[in-house]
Amino acid sequence: MKSSINFQSLFILKEIEDVDGLLCLLTEKVDEDVINKAKHLKVISNVAVGYDNIDIQVASRKGIIVTNTPGVLTETTADLTLTLLMATAWKLSITCVAVIGERGPLCS
Repeated sequence: MKSSINFQSLFILKEIEDVDGLLCLLTEKVDEDVINKAKHLKVISNVAVGYDNIDIQVASRKGIIVTNTPGVLTETTADLTLTLLMATAWKLSITCVAVIGERGPLCS
């Protein structure tokens, strides 16, 4: 049986009352309940490219600055893409040798 209790949210609700800033991940929902419970909150910093987990409208109404980390995955994504391309090229070369028995002009 799956529990519907989100322990992260319960922890945030318990601890947020007296903080000035919140550093959160994309997995942590910062909704109206959380923002309203924070009496001194001035900034919400999201360690993620987006901010879908934060209620931006409520934060804006309360004058709370919301930040994120755009571009944080750009280099990592490029590295992964290049690695996958190289792996594909290597497997193609191995496949050519297995199929035709040698490296032909199409397999170089």
